[in-house]
Amino acid sequence: MGNNDLFSINMISASDGWAVGESGGVYYYDGVNWSEFADLGVFNLNTINMLTGSGGWIVGDNGNLYEFAGGYASPGVYTSIVLDTDSAVNRDWQQVYWTETTPVGTAVSVALRSGNVAVPDGSWSAWSSELTNAAGNVITVVDARYLQYRVTLTTTDGAVTPTLEAITITYK
Repeated sequence: MGNNDLFSINMISASDGWAVGESGGVYYYDGVNWSEFADLGVFNLNTINMLTGSGGWIVGDNGNLYEFAGGYASPGVYTSIVLDTDSAVNRDWQQVYWTETTPVGTAVSVALRSGNVAVPDGSWSAWSSELTNAAGNVITVVDARYLQYRVTLTTTDGAVTPTLEAITITYK
């Protein structure tokens, strides 16, 4: 829990506890160790009241109120910023590959789109199909100066989540 102060602890049982504190930290106790469960941002979290082991409420500074449902959401989607090759010549997009951790019941997929204007609009390609081979996929979007990718993380078990550690996109 580092150097952050804790402001509230709520124990459901001897092996199921929750704490909140400074700078948006939410912590979980499994009966042996405390670990960071989530980081809700820069605001202090003042009180946590868990009604069950996976559901409750958190009150933070500035009137922030969070309903906590526990577990991981599925799907979780991240859309990258627009990547600019800074080239007057359209790029031939080649391959995308990534490093992932996928516990049983989880998956990572990547979709891409491209265009020749800095802000995606109707002239951009449609999103590619969802690519699932972390070891490498041929990129099928049109040759263009700009590229954007979207990562989708899915789980069938709210207690586990996939992670994406790195992504590499190649072009000529």
